[in-house]
Amino acid sequence: GVGAGLRLYHEAKGVAVDEVSMAIPVNVRKDGDPAGGNRFAGARIAVPIAEKDPALRMQLIRQRMRSAVDEPALPIMDLIGPFMARLPTPALEFVARSVSSIDIQASNVPGLPDAPYFAGSKVLKFYPFGPLPGVAMMIILYSQARQCYVGVHYDTDSFDEPELLERCLQQGFDETLSAAREQTKPAVKSRRSAQPSSESARR
Repeated sequence: GVGAGLRLYHEAKGVAVDEVSMAIPVNVRKDGDPAGGNRFAGARIAVPIAEKDPALRMQLIRQRMRSAVDEPALPIMDLIGPFMARLPTPALEFVARSVSSIDIQASNVPGLPDAPYFAGSKVLKFYPFGPLPGVAMMIILYSQARQCYVGVHYDTDSFDEPELLERCLQQGFDETLSAAREQTKPAVKSRRSAQPSSESARR
């Protein structure tokens, strides 16, 4: 949905973009890891937003995600993290600027299977909101009680027409969900009523 929305936005602005770079957190927890805390690493993929076929676009994204997850160097921050923590702030900022080439950052946060209650009142909706760590857009999908909520935080210098962006993202999600529904439709078997043969009819 995000890829389709960004394609529509750039088309409306008259700007041709083939791909955007997206960072996504990936769970790297293994059997035997402590139960507490988070175990994730950042994967980066090129999202082919120029591809207009939603089914093919999702297939390409899936292939690229699998390649990113299988990358042996994915959890490298576990090794260099202690060293990076000892660097002075100016050095860290220099390193961040040197390696930063991410356009979009996305995250998926799974919630509870049932709607929670707060102080005796049922929580009806969630509004996910993430930081903007030097990227043009941060988008978060939060799932709760069979509902999904999407929050978008973006740089207004990069996306200077908020109403257009909102409309394009909505159309992008509609396009992707419609394609997904088509893919999951059960096959309809045609039934033909048996016709008596000419021999049976004579009898």
